[in-house]
Amino acid sequence: MSNSCMYNQNDAEKVLQNLLPFNAVSTAKLADLVAQKLGHKDASELGTYNSGKLMFPAIVTNACNRIKDLGFGIKKAGRGKWEKVAGGEAPVATPVATPVATPVATPVATPVVATPVVKKETVELTVIDDSPVEDHQLLYSIEDPSTRDFFISQTPCFGKFVSSAKECSSCVLASFCSALKGELKKEKSQEKAQVKAQVKAVEEVAEKVGLKASDINVPDSAQLSNAKKLIARQDTVCAATGQPIKSGETIWFIARWGLCKEEVGTALGLEG
Repeated sequence: MSNSCMYNQNDAEKVLQNLLPFNAVSTAKLADLVAQKLGHKDASELGTYNSGKLMFPAIVTNACNRIKDLGFGIKKAGRGKWEKVAGGEAPVATPVATPVATPVATPVATPVVATPVVKKETVELTVIDDSPVEDHQLLYSIEDPSTRDFFISQTPCFGKFVSSAKECSSCVLASFCSALKGELKKEKSQEKAQVKAQVKAVEEVAEKVGLKASDINVPDSAQLSNAKKLIARQDTVCAATGQPIKSGETIWFIARWGLCKEEVGTALGLEG
């Protein structure tokens, strides 16, 4: 399918203005009817957006909104539906008086040619706010990752969902924003649990080596998951407790921290 439509809003307006009166018809069926008047099987032949939604129903919606108050009988008939009543006619245009040229008294009379006044018509191309929700959805799909990422990039408050806030409940990103906030809350809870477990482990280490828990500080940079169990080749000092380590003792090497006594690793739950 193409990503462009061969017809524009003006084409749809002309067909709608000339249709016979009809009862409540959905936007989708009305789009098929207009497409048939233009010589096609239905609206599916006139192109789709990247999301797969048909393009022509959105064009017909714009056209209906544009002419519904211009006297052609097009009216709303409920959510996402339209009707055309009998007796709709185009408004009568008020004649524009053409100024009469007055000849100038000169040796050679030169007639003044009047310039006709051309009335410029402004065409509204956007769907107005009272359009049905389903008509708006024809323009994009929030389920498409690239489309959703674009909306997120334009929404600074994304991730701060508040269920009681009217702005949040009506936002197209509401479900995704709420899910992200839930994930962030879960991660924060897990982080707190890890910190609590680490504090407990430090207290156990302190008890085993006869130090106060406040004397042991596990740095945030310590890579506990990559710790390796080794044999000390020379005398050194435990990075966790400050206690001496003798050559030949079993020790733990913890990246971004240093060498620690074996009981430190045991208390921290390290596995060789």
